[in-house]
Amino acid sequence: MSSDTLTKGEQTRIVILEAAHRLFAEQGFHGTSMRQIAEAAGIALGGIYTHFEGKEEIFAAAITEFHPI
Repeated sequence: MSSDTLTKGEQTRIVILEAAHRLFAEQGFHGTSMRQIAEAAGIALGGIYTHFEGKEEIFAAAITEFHPI
């Protein structure tokens, strides 16, 4: 699916997941804060909660999205 067919919300969700995946890989789950994810994604901290309930949900979605299998 190209970025032209994604909604702004879907694009933001992808940016959040990409940032979170990178941070989790570098720092681990416990070493990564929601604030760090928001900063890396270039959005306000409150904006994350529009797309995810919390860090656990982001982690699960990132694993599902980026797992090699």
